[in-house]
Amino acid sequence: MGGISGRTGLEVARRLALEPDVEVEAAVGARSVGRPLRDFLGPGAEGLVYANVEEAFRSVGEADVYVDFTHAAAAAMNALQAPRLGMRPLLGTSGIAPEDIERLREAVVRFDMSGAIIPNFALGSLRAKRLALELARDYDEIEIIEYHGRHKRDKPSGTTRDLDESLRAMGRRAAVHSVRLSGLVAHQAVLFGSEGETITIRHDVTSRSAYAEGVLAAARALMSRKGFFLSLEDLTTAVWPTDG
Repeated sequence: MGGISGRTGLEVARRLALEPDVEVEAAVGARSVGRPLRDFLGPGAEGLVYANVEEAFRSVGEADVYVDFTHAAAAAMNALQAPRLGMRPLLGTSGIAPEDIERLREAVVRFDMSGAIIPNFALGSLRAKRLALELARDYDEIEIIEYHGRHKRDKPSGTTRDLDESLRAMGRRAAVHSVRLSGLVAHQAVLFGSEGETITIRHDVTSRSAYAEGVLAAARALMSRKGFFLSLEDLTTAVWPTDG
C-alpha cells in the first residue's frame, strides 16, 4: 500500500483491512518509514512502512496487489517496480505523465499480468458519468465544473479529463472550469443547456471513504484479468451493471 499516511490512502487501507480475504501486509511512505502499520490500522495490524516497493515486498515475501495513493512522481516510480515483483499495480494517484503511464503499461504487458490507473474509484462517479454521456447525445451546450481541495495538484482532475475525453469521442465539446478551495473534497457538476431549460448532474464526495469500495472491487478484478486498464468500468462490470 503506497501513501498510507495520506488522507485518501489511510481511508482506503482501513477499509481494505476490514475484509476477511484481504491483508494489508506492508506499506510505502517516505514520511513514515519505520512506523508500524498498527499506528494506522489499529492494534491487530502487523508489518511496517518502508521507503520503497521493493523493500516492502521483500519484507513480506509475497503479495498480489500494490495499491498507490501517493503523488504522481512517486506513484510512477513505485508502481513500475510492482510487475517484476509479481504484484499487480493499482493506482488511484492522478496527474501521472503520459510517458509514465506508457512505461507502466509496457511493464504490465511484459510480465503478463494486470494493472490499472483509475481516475476515480467512487462508484457514484461512474453512474454520474454514464448519465452525462447519455444526456450528451441530446445537448450541444455542456459545461463541467469540478471542485477539489486546495492541495489537489492536477487541474483539471483525472475524473474530469476522463469525462471530457469521452465527450470528445462522441463529437461533443465541454467547457471545463476547475475550483481549488479549502474545505472541499471532490465534487463535479455537469451542466447541459438548451433554450429555456438546463439539466445538472452533480456528484459529491464528502468523505474519502467513498473510494474504498471501488478500490476493493478493482483489486479483486485484477486478480482474474490480464491487461492494462484506465477506467473502473473497463476493469470490472461488477460495479458497472449492464442494461437488462
